[in-house]
Amino acid sequence: MTFVFRKIFFFKALCLVVALIVSWCELLVYMHHARYCGEVWRRIQRNSPDELNAIMISDTHILGNFKGHWFDKLRREWQMSKSFEMSLRYMQPDVVFFLGDLMDEGKWTNENLFNEYADRFFTLFNNKSSGVPMYFVPGNHDLGFHYEMHPERIKWFKKRFNVDPVELHVIKEHTFVLINSMALHGDNCTLCSEGTHLIEKYSKVLSCAASNKCFDKEAAPFKPYNRPILLQHFPLFRLDENICLRDEDFDEMAPDRDEVYREKWECLSQDSSNYLLAKFTPRAVFNGHAHRGCKREWSTPVSFVEYTMNSFNWRNNDVPTVLMVTINREEVKTKVCYLPSEKNIIACYIFLAECDC
Repeated sequence: MTFVFRKIFFFKALCLVVALIVSWCELLVYMHHARYCGEVWRRIQRNSPDELNAIMISDTHILGNFKGHWFDKLRREWQMSKSFEMSLRYMQPDVVFFLGDLMDEGKWTNENLFNEYADRFFTLFNNKSSGVPMYFVPGNHDLGFHYEMHPERIKWFKKRFNVDPVELHVIKEHTFVLINSMALHGDNCTLCSEGTHLIEKYSKVLSCAASNKCFDKEAAPFKPYNRPILLQHFPLFRLDENICLRDEDFDEMAPDRDEVYREKWECLSQDSSNYLLAKFTPRAVFNGHAHRGCKREWSTPVSFVEYTMNSFNWRNNDVPTVLMVTINREEVKTKVCYLPSEKNIIACYIFLAECDC
């Protein structure tokens, strides 16, 4: 009889251990990381009236029907959905920016499939309960690289994500320029021509806002003037990542750290980069695309910092990140939030399997 009770006790204890480990690995670990990051972020916030707290996410790459295995898709979508949900709950941002490559296979879609992917994106990254506004820029996996883009797909993306080739927004008195990187190819295609037209238009609006002698009504929302923040998918022109600061988000062990950047593929062309900087003289630039973090300090033509973000998807990196950004009139402060390492989660399950044995 004692033996039977011991077996029952052991079985119940094992079930409890299994439940605790699974709960930790599939839910509580995401809550823990988001809560810790939220506490760290609040230490650099001043809570001034003009302060804007934003989280930035890049390269979610929700998997499609062609290359995405069903289990990989299920796993990655659960991870990203829980991380996003916990980030909104514990970081409490004022706004969320997605910096491109929302989908992995958007460039290979017809309209029905594109809408299916868009529906899935908004299911995973659901802001209805929080009401936090979300802004988007497209990436090459959403629309294709420049010569892969189809005019219809650009229309579908605009309809579902409410974006133009170039956008100008004011949020809490801070100016943001959101740019479609594929519209900066410089070959006078329809998209590039529209992008150039909008860049010229918004540059004049901001120049007017910066002047004491210009009273154009379009410039009124941007006064008092402060230099804008640029958001796009591609990094600005760079030869390689030797220019990156060796800070907390620089992973020396990343396998592709030494790769050479090609203009219009891994980064914007030098001409397009110089053009953007001349037109907008930004106070900060945020982008993604590389799936690796890089912080770069610029001194010409104006002093600012460029932040290239790591991917949000565990398929692209073992330790994805969210970038927490606090903006006031004097400065732009950032803090990297590291999401749970999949290696550590796998180690938990291995421990569970060994216990079971």
